[in-house]
Amino acid sequence: MFASSDYVDAPFAHSVWLGGLFSPEAFIAATRQAVAQQNEWALEQLVLVAQVANKKQKLPPNTFIFEGLAMMGAMWDDERGCLTMSNETISHLGSAWFTWKNMSLEDPDAVSDPSLKIIHIPV
Repeated sequence: MFASSDYVDAPFAHSVWLGGLFSPEAFIAATRQAVAQQNEWALEQLVLVAQVANKKQKLPPNTFIFEGLAMMGAMWDDERGCLTMSNETISHLGSAWFTWKNMSLEDPDAVSDPSLKIIHIPV
């Protein structure tokens, strides 16, 4: 666990257990606001990219680490890097990375590339 001042000073270096927060959706909204303010971006330009942490990858900028997330009816296959069907009711994920990206700075061709396997989920 970390002291609150540690997280304020270096939020990208610590993980957070979302289930332990009274209002996790407010915390995620606050991460969006913090990234927008730090980079001087408009809130409307930011999109959230969530991924299961890959130990081989370097942590992207503007990324927050969350622990304790679980899925129902599926599990994460680390070797193939994708979701697979599961007979288990609940499967626990490792670390999840929530990265805020500025869509106005992204390559438009990359955003529309169907091979990226991006799923848009309304929140």
